[in-house]
Amino acid sequence: MKIGGMILMCVVVLVSVTACTPSPEKVLKKMVLAMSGVQSYNTEISIGVHGQFPQLENLGSTNAALVPGALIVKLNGPIDVRKDLAYDLAGDIKYRLDESELSFSGVIRYLSETLYFSLSEVPNLQIADLSKLKGNWYKFDFSSLGFGQDLSSKQKKIDEKKNKELRKLIKNTDFFDVVTNNGIKDLDGKEVYNFQTNLNQKDLKMFLQKATEIMEDRNLTAQEKTDLDESVQALSSVTGNLWIGVDDYLIYKAELGWLTETEERGSMKYDISLSFSDYDQEFEIKEPANVRDFNMAEVFMPGMDLDLMGLDSEDGATLDFEEQLKQIEGVDPAELEKQLEDLKKQLEEINN
Repeated sequence: MKIGGMILMCVVVLVSVTACTPSPEKVLKKMVLAMSGVQSYNTEISIGVHGQFPQLENLGSTNAALVPGALIVKLNGPIDVRKDLAYDLAGDIKYRLDESELSFSGVIRYLSETLYFSLSEVPNLQIADLSKLKGNWYKFDFSSLGFGQDLSSKQKKIDEKKNKELRKLIKNTDFFDVVTNNGIKDLDGKEVYNFQTNLNQKDLKMFLQKATEIMEDRNLTAQEKTDLDESVQALSSVTGNLWIGVDDYLIYKAELGWLTETEERGSMKYDISLSFSDYDQEFEIKEPANVRDFNMAEVFMPGMDLDLMGLDSEDGATLDFEEQLKQIEGVDPAELEKQLEDLKKQLEEINN
């Protein structure tokens, strides 16, 4: 009788616990809904690309021999979307080969549709003089890359009707398939659901097609559908690991990884790790003081006095602009010729 009572009690407890624990699929749906309402958070980002890369001295060459290496990006800081997108991320980028490393460190800040950056560590490159960038704040001018207009002019507000339709589409899309349910875990003192996942290719493709219909009021072309099929298929190897809060269904950690094969570089491995904290906190992201305009010509024309339109040759004669370009060490003259007109305009802006 006593044993039977214990068995009955265990069954009742098991049924109760099971009934109170949502299925992984339901947790993921609640996670998508909860994340869609987030206005701000602090994040740590780590991105790794491992495979075959050109040696540092041959970065500008299309025929450079490849050696094993990695590109590592680490960033941390707040992201705020309460009004418009704004972020303030500090970190570094490392380009590692067997016996060499190229490293950048600094801060990137974005607000009011303008990108700012400040570098504290820069590498020595033959194709560009980066030393002048250290310790200064720069405002990034997208027109210096030849786009012809500021990127912000291409950014359009989405009307509320489209925004609402897109949120509904996100809510009804199963982006992930749960491969392994690891149950409830402890993550830095917080109870989280831990799932190993794969991308749901069918739903992802459906989402991208319908998102185009909503955002651009059109259907994908036949070529775009073919490109989409190829892109989604390339993501077939993507695996993920998610840690989702038991109380609030917010993501506190995510890991993604996948492999690709290319004719040029063979096997390439990608891994991304994201950590999130301080959801919906107040972050103060301000425009930095003493900002300078960033100009590509100032960086990619090392050794040239940008205050002058000409350089003196050995016999004292002034070289014309085309000849100056051809004599810049480490830069392909043919490529510079293609950018000649843009560079002339940039030099005129600097001189003025």
